[in-house]
Amino acid sequence: MIIGKRLSGRYEILRVIGSGGMSNVYLARDVILERDVAVKLMRVSMANEEQLVRRFRREAQATTQLMHPNIVDIFDVDEDHDNHFIVMEYIAGMDLKAYINHAAPLPLSIVVRMMLQILSAISHAHGQHIIHRDIKPQNVLIDAEGNAKITDFGIAMALFETSMTQTNTTLGSVHYLSPEQARGGVATPKSDVYSLGIMLYEMITGILPFDGESPVAIAIQQLQSPMPLLSDKVPDIPMSLQNIVMKATAKESINRYSTVEEMKEDIATALMPSRINEAPYDIHSADYSETKTIPIQTATIKDKIADIEGLETNKVDEPIIDQKKEKKSNKKVNKKRRWLIIIIAFIAIAGIVGSYFYYTSQKTYAVADVTNISQQAAIARLQKDGFRIGKTTEQNSDKVEKGYIIKTDPEAGEKLKKGDTIDLFISIGKKEFAIDDYRGKNIDDVKEELEKAGFKKVTTTPVNSDEIETNEITSQSIQKGLKIVPSETTIELEFSSGPAAITLKDLSGYNKSSVKDYATDNGFELTTTDEFSDKVAEGQVISQTPEAGTAMNKGQALAVVISKGVEKPEKTIDRKLTIKYTGDEDVAGDPTKEDEEDEGNDSSSSEKEKTSQNIKIYLKDKTHKISDVYQSFSITEDHDVTLSFVLDAKTEGAYIIERDGEKIEQDTVVYE
Repeated sequence: MIIGKRLSGRYEILRVIGSGGMSNVYLARDVILERDVAVKLMRVSMANEEQLVRRFRREAQATTQLMHPNIVDIFDVDEDHDNHFIVMEYIAGMDLKAYINHAAPLPLSIVVRMMLQILSAISHAHGQHIIHRDIKPQNVLIDAEGNAKITDFGIAMALFETSMTQTNTTLGSVHYLSPEQARGGVATPKSDVYSLGIMLYEMITGILPFDGESPVAIAIQQLQSPMPLLSDKVPDIPMSLQNIVMKATAKESINRYSTVEEMKEDIATALMPSRINEAPYDIHSADYSETKTIPIQTATIKDKIADIEGLETNKVDEPIIDQKKEKKSNKKVNKKRRWLIIIIAFIAIAGIVGSYFYYTSQKTYAVADVTNISQQAAIARLQKDGFRIGKTTEQNSDKVEKGYIIKTDPEAGEKLKKGDTIDLFISIGKKEFAIDDYRGKNIDDVKEELEKAGFKKVTTTPVNSDEIETNEITSQSIQKGLKIVPSETTIELEFSSGPAAITLKDLSGYNKSSVKDYATDNGFELTTTDEFSDKVAEGQVISQTPEAGTAMNKGQALAVVISKGVEKPEKTIDRKLTIKYTGDEDVAGDPTKEDEEDEGNDSSSSEKEKTSQNIKIYLKDKTHKISDVYQSFSITEDHDVTLSFVLDAKTEGAYIIERDGEKIEQDTVVYE
């Protein structure tokens, strides 16, 4: 059990993270540098093959010179008690095969970005005279940032050459195997180009182009079967990407990219608009014209050559003609026979010529496929094939570039005689749409109109407005009058969502005056009520409706309860008063009255009758109003009176005393 062991006293094996035909891969800890690494450990059964071990070590050591951000770094190549292993950079992620299975079909932008990284890495390796020989998604790791890193440079070749007879040895790679490798030839940089083309096809479609029940069946397809078109699986695929796949996977290596760097330069511009509808790549017909066999071993190839040589040497002997007899026979031919032969020959030739002209006049030719090429090039091609150009019709097209052929009538592939007429349908590009002024119109109506017109995206943004009606458009990102292609255009519309909502404050601690100011400033309809409270100070807010944090609009109602403080019990307060009598003083002090009394009363009396004074008392408390007479009586002398006030904490008492209609005293009484 290798888990837990330490190789070379340095690499502590933690767990298995992968396995292959010749090795297992483990997560390990480099106890010296204190970092996680990946350790690829050769299987024990493979370690007994001396040639394989030498190739394993030699080619692994060779790849240590590859310093590239998209190549997995190799830190060490070592052996510990017949355990041959390679120490590599640990990538915490998944391989490209798992990534494709998880996310296929991949967005084309991601496909191009990853392929540029992979091609850059392979190009660097080729520059160091190292051919990968086993490019496949399983040998491409994807890190946490989505970057691609190539692994297993050259190691797969060691297994392929040494253990070709082992069961299923080529199963993992045969789907990506180049035709020259499948027929037993030597791998070249163009073999890597082929594998990259197969992998690009899989990244775009999520499936492999060739599959079968056995490795041999798949290899035969690599040799014989035409490469499937990307457009059969992804109808709207840019022609540029289809061309790249077709060129990279040409059966004959001469028709492929000359270098990986050339393929990289081509894919770097694949998504440019000018290349979306470029002319299809036309591989030379010889690439698929012959049925090919799959001679995997050298002996098989020799047997095929021997078969061909045998056919050439087993010729049938031709009879020998007696020249003397022939000469005598010729002399016997008379002159009349010669003329007969000449006439017959002439008639035969005339018949052949006539038949030829008749045949050629009736012969039909297939209409060439001129779609997606320029009008000028299409006309030249059709006229070269002997056809006449009929009428041309211009049409909008979302798929065919302006000035290029949409279709022909009759269509491509139909059989016509030379001189027949073919009508052309020319693209005038995508249908354009004239932008209107949408301001003041209803947002829902305009959005529906634009979506029906085929806009790529219609974004709507609400904005507050005190002046514009709710749901009316306030602005647009594209001005009126511009003509655009809806499917390529995003338009942004802003519309009124009404006045800005006001987030209601927490009015705790406000007094009635400050609450009124707040309501006035924000346009709220305020109502206040008073309640006793033993928790909130008198005059401050007890509660509010709606609660704090509510979004409010102008004109909405705001109700506030104000504290009257702690409620005090009702009680009676007595006030004792003395009302002075002033009647006698008034009479004694008037000498006129005394003279009158003396003259009118002859019999002077010792005692005089006192004049009464009318007293009225007004009182205010919880049960009396100050406007009502509380008590009314007359006095002839000083008079004591007790006034009882029924009061509570919020009621103030008051009284007024009048004597003969004249106010002689008033005061207030407060709750204590």
